[in-house]
Parts: sequence; structure tokens; C-alpha cells
Amino acid sequence: MTIISIIIFIFCLFALSRVILRSRDNSISFRESLFWVILWTIIIIITAFPQSTDKISKILGVGRGVDASFFIAIITLFYVVFKLYIKIDSLDKNITKLNTEVTKKIHKLNKK
Repeated sequence: MTIISIIIFIFCLFALSRVILRSRDNSISFRESLFWVILWTIIIIITAFPQSTDKISKILGVGRGVDASFFIAIITLFYVVFKLYIKIDSLDKNITKLNTEVTKKIHKLNKK
């Protein structure tokens, strides 16, 4: 294992432990924790067995395993960003709705 592989491996173990802790204290849902556990486990496996990406690259029709890993990582990041965008948009709408309701109630109270 190279130094970068060791650093990535240790970071992934740390991130995996954070996911498990957040899951235990119910900071994240089961679906979210399952997603992150699977993601960090895949990265650990790829780091420990880098030749495994060569098989994936052949299936995907990509030249090298590293390239396939980067393509998959970029797609995963786009998915996560999309999910965050949807969540932020939903929160924005909820805040606007809540603000409108509070303003109406304050206005009614001031009239009385």
C-alpha cells in the first residue's frame, strides 16, 4: 500500500465511524446511514484492492480502473448535490410558508 492509500484508508475508517455514531444518536436516518456506510465501504475496498477497479472499468468500457472510479465518484457527487439542492429548496419553501403564517398571526394580534 502506498502512503496515499493508507491515508485514504484511515480517513474512510474515520468517516465510517462518524456515520455509525450519527446513526446511533439518530442524527441521520437509516437510509442516509446505509448510503454512507455502503459508500465508505466501497472506497475502503477499492483502496485495499485497487485492481478491482480494472474489472469495473472493463464492464463500463473505460480504459483504466482509476478513470472508472473518478467517473463513478463524479456521478455520485452530482447525485448528492442534487439531493441537497432538493432539500434546500424544500426548506426554503417551508421557511417562506412559516414566515407568512407567523406574519399573519402577528398582524391579527396587533389588530385586536
